[in-house]
Amino acid sequence: MNRLEEELQYYITESGKNRFPKMLLMVLGNESLYDKHKQLYKLYQIPSQVVTAYNGAKFNLSKASNVLKQVNSKIGGDLFNLKFPDKMTKQRTMLIGIDVCHAGGNSIVGFVSSYNKEMSQYHSDFLVQKKGQEVVTAQMKAALKKGIEEFAKHHKNNFPTDIIIYRDGVSGAERKQVVDAEVAQFTAACNEMYNQAGVKPKITLVIVNKRIIQNFFIMDGNNRLNNPPSGCIIDRDLVESRGANTPEFDFFLVPVKGTQGC
Repeated sequence: MNRLEEELQYYITESGKNRFPKMLLMVLGNESLYDKHKQLYKLYQIPSQVVTAYNGAKFNLSKASNVLKQVNSKIGGDLFNLKFPDKMTKQRTMLIGIDVCHAGGNSIVGFVSSYNKEMSQYHSDFLVQKKGQEVVTAQMKAALKKGIEEFAKHHKNNFPTDIIIYRDGVSGAERKQVVDAEVAQFTAACNEMYNQAGVKPKITLVIVNKRIIQNFFIMDGNNRLNNPPSGCIIDRDLVESRGANTPEFDFFLVPVKGTQGC
């Protein structure tokens, strides 16, 4: 590893060019060195793809495609594109995803924020907090400010006009805590960064609950029950709403059509 780092430093500093590889692909014979390789390339902030010789010897089209997708993503390419409503294309929308993992000695908060118009490329960050703590009571403001700064770099120094936040892993009892603690930090970050702007961004918070007990069906023309189609949204009659004068409401989303069971 020392020899590898010396070679890497020589490549970077040769003739005073201070050049960094756009991508580094390494095929490893010794899989136990995987972590050390990744740590080295992270130290020099070089995107890397490390493939073990074991996998390389058994390469097929599926494995090659997956490796190329990862390489493409790490050098700034798009893995996907989505069709958004026309209204969103006329705005500068930033999409944020937040989730908490409780494995290990601490709870780790994952934070990602989109920075391109297609919302397919993301700035990522993480926060460390006390074990078992779900609601982020601090640090969120700094993470959002970094995300906005990254967004501005790709939009001619313009900030987002709309921010949509998907917050996962929150129970019904913790919703108010998220609104009180986390949304307050989002608002504070925008107040600081948009202090010269006439209009501050609109913030939409979507709290996601999975593994629910409700099942939904549709009746076909023969009076038989079927699973609803993918993308089906239930947003009236069966859902909770705080009334027409408040922006808070619930909805159910069926992301995929179930072909077996319900």
